[in-house]
Amino acid sequence: MSLFDYIASSRELPTGEFGSKRKRVEGSGSKITVFQNEEHPYIPLDIFLGPKLQINEEDIEVYNSMADIASIGISHLHDGLLAQIRHHFTLPHVYQLYSNWGGLSFDPAFKKSFPNEYQANVKCFKELIKLMRDHREAGDTFEIYSCWIGEEHEPKKEALSQIIELDTADSLQSFELKDKRYILFQ
Repeated sequence: MSLFDYIASSRELPTGEFGSKRKRVEGSGSKITVFQNEEHPYIPLDIFLGPKLQINEEDIEVYNSMADIASIGISHLHDGLLAQIRHHFTLPHVYQLYSNWGGLSFDPAFKKSFPNEYQANVKCFKELIKLMRDHREAGDTFEIYSCWIGEEHEPKKEALSQIIELDTADSLQSFELKDKRYILFQ
């Protein structure tokens, strides 16, 4: 099972990926992702995959760090899923919210144990805050809700509900999306 995150807004949001900082991208189509920096020099892929695999340099994306590749995404929901999740929101435009190479939860303990992952998660959270700030007008709010796939019909856990001021959200020391948690950003 997978924990899905959703975001609702009073106005339409752009869909797509936000926040990835590519060092070099060439060509098109499917890509293989590689990190390359002083600590992790680039190693030819045929060392790992064997010489018979035909991979062109233009099919490789190179990033300096996990935080550089980390991003968030917004996508439309198909009608069936929208109908199942709609009752958790008061705002009209509901989307799936996802993160790539990072997550939306972070805390200081995570930073000590997994510093690269922590930085990627903080970046994803900041990209979410930026997206909301960039697409709001005075008085607008945003709603976020998380639940396991297949449990969209179950009620939210009111004890986990939270209100966060969007103007000060990037100063939070920790943030966590939990199963059946509803968060209002105002």
